[in-house]
Amino acid sequence: MTNTPIVLVHGIRLSHTCWAEVIDRLAPRRPVLAIDLPGHGRRRGERFTLPGAIEAVAESIDRQGGNALVVGHSLGGFVSIATAAAHPGRVSGLVVAGSTLVPGRTLSMPFRLMHRALSSRPDGGKALSERVFDRAVPSRVAADIARGGIATEAIPDVLAALTGFDPLAALAAYPGPVRLVNGGHDHFRLGEQAFLRAAADARLLVVPRAGHYLPLTHADAFAGLVADFAASIEMAKSMVSNMAKLTITVPDADLAFFEAAAARNGLKVSPYFVRAAKIGALWEDANRPRQRDAADDVARAEELLALDEAADSDAHNGHGHAA
Repeated sequence: MTNTPIVLVHGIRLSHTCWAEVIDRLAPRRPVLAIDLPGHGRRRGERFTLPGAIEAVAESIDRQGGNALVVGHSLGGFVSIATAAAHPGRVSGLVVAGSTLVPGRTLSMPFRLMHRALSSRPDGGKALSERVFDRAVPSRVAADIARGGIATEAIPDVLAALTGFDPLAALAAYPGPVRLVNGGHDHFRLGEQAFLRAAADARLLVVPRAGHYLPLTHADAFAGLVADFAASIEMAKSMVSNMAKLTITVPDADLAFFEAAAARNGLKVSPYFVRAAKIGALWEDANRPRQRDAADDVARAEELLALDEAADSDAHNGHGHAA
């Protein structure tokens, strides 16, 4: 089974170096790449734009083989959502941490005030920013952040780029699996339920007593979550691969058979259900999967549907069990 590559996308003002603790925990088992967004880290001096940020993530995915699990924190979460919407086939999964608040005045005003206050200092707020991070995250992470530089000057471009960006629409456009991760004390979680509803396939995890910098303050737990999610993606890919191998001899006409049987019960059947039903007919021995005669498969499928119809009849007669 191929290990899923991971691309890490940092938050506003930070850089790839903030992920050092998380990388230490993930890298031994799978390829991991932390990037710098335009205007940050090794790319300070560039203008931040959303299309440019999407391109940076997409290029990093290509460097990892063309498909990756994308993990974004804060600004990186918004960029990751935008990338997944623009390139859904290249994003095998999406982890969005501290980014479940639609950009607007509530989000932008504190950053505008921060930029004004820090920019008025002779060093551009470098020393003060480093002291703030030294209190907000573990000392080693604070040192990693300082090593990559704190790009306060990028704030106006970032806020301008996010104006008009609709993360809910972008999230809805991505069909793949999503994990929304928030600290219990993170003000960015105010819209988490709307984000959860917008995604086609999402789960929400809230970590008690954690704040906005959850991926950096709880590196062990966060890396474990990402690793587990990557493993689930790998398992799903393996199952799809096995399904494709096992259904080669089953005629496409079976779809009409299943649809007709479902229609009699007032149901709709998706192609994915049909493939799963075919797997049930074919998978006699998990350790020795083999192709069978198509007529046998159809006969077995008919048996399964007959059982379903009998169960449905029992339920209507008062013999069913509550789900």
